[in-house]
Amino acid sequence: MSELKTYSETILILEENKILFKKNGEIIELPKWKINRIIERKNNNENIEKIRIKTNVGKEYELITEIGVLKKLKIIFPYKIKLNKKNVG
Repeated sequence: MSELKTYSETILILEENKILFKKNGEIIELPKWKINRIIERKNNNENIEKIRIKTNVGKEYELITEIGVLKKLKIIFPYKIKLNKKNVG
């Protein structure tokens, strides 16, 4: 049986050199140097984007965001983005 994931609503803040959001009441700050890769995840819903952020210290964060966030991340972190090949073309 597959693993079920729960997501909680939070505010995502995109700044020039970092990403901020809250997880379990703790503010997570990911500066540019700490982000290893931002990956677009497979998505069957046209109204949301699924994103996984991998850090250099082995942590991963999964986000479900509104449309347009991935485009903003491409501008801020152009060399960190890995697109879902199914969506590119």
